[in-house]
Amino acid sequence: MLDSSPSNFIFPPIIQGGRKRYFNRSWLRNYPWLVYSECLTGAFCKICVIFLDRNDKRVGKGGTQKVGYLVIHPFTGYKNAINHYDNHSKLAYHRECCAKSEAFKRVFENPGLDVRDQLNQERIKIKHLNRKRLVPIIEIILFLGRQELTFRGHRGESEKLIIEEPKQNDGNFRAALRLRLKGGIRF
Repeated sequence: MLDSSPSNFIFPPIIQGGRKRYFNRSWLRNYPWLVYSECLTGAFCKICVIFLDRNDKRVGKGGTQKVGYLVIHPFTGYKNAINHYDNHSKLAYHRECCAKSEAFKRVFENPGLDVRDQLNQERIKIKHLNRKRLVPIIEIILFLGRQELTFRGHRGESEKLIIEEPKQNDGNFRAALRLRLKGGIRF
């Protein structure tokens, strides 16, 4: 596909109405979405080819616009090319594809805008916060292990930890957690 063809490239002629017609190099400058396919010897709208859903044979409001030349088939009607290119520029599906193209460019040039990356950043923040909260708990576990103290109390409590002292011994681990909480360290 040529969107800025080499100046020495000679576009092959198409016979229309008994006359030779050629693709005009200036069309590539005037219509930035236009490309020329050497192998299919015709013009395409590169934006629609890339961003239009390939399953849609009819597009536009109410599915009234049929996809064909410039998207699925190469355009070779060079006699009225400017009219066709101007009309294509106004089609709803072309404008939608242009909007998709611009959105793609924005995300590609600034990946921070991508929703997945933003969600991932939030996930990373939560992960770091959770790790930070685990540090005092791990320090308590290491302390109890070094002192050869048991973790649980008389009953192997499974209730929610409360800051107030319980009536019965609920174990060294829970008592140490409670002590850290009273000291202002948040988990």
